[in-house]
Amino acid sequence: MDTSAILNDLRTLYEGGKGRCGWYGDAGEETVSWWARQTDNSPRGVLDAIAIRLAKGYLGSEYDWDFGDWIANTVLFTGMVDFELGGGPLDNPEPWWAVYLAFDDSEMFDNAGERARENLADLHFEDRR
Repeated sequence: MDTSAILNDLRTLYEGGKGRCGWYGDAGEETVSWWARQTDNSPRGVLDAIAIRLAKGYLGSEYDWDFGDWIANTVLFTGMVDFELGGGPLDNPEPWWAVYLAFDDSEMFDNAGERARENLADLHFEDRR
């Protein structure tokens, strides 16, 4: 799955532009469903791919905290709200949920960007899928 194209599309939506799915500024259920159809994947597969790409890009300073937190809140959270997915056990959550939680937790700290970086650095996606 070309996660670079998905993240570029999300960047367009984040900036208020029209995404490839035809929506403006919306990165929720419709966008995830559209990417799932385009990539012949499940919504969970798309959410996991977005999360892993976001985490690696954030740790590599490709994305800033505001963009990462926006993706966590508007894209990754749709897994639970719109797709009714379980996030997995707390000691080994699904990638989409783990990345959401990393950004969500960081919102409570003055040094949100560093806290998100610490949280994401603790995740080990190489062992997954």
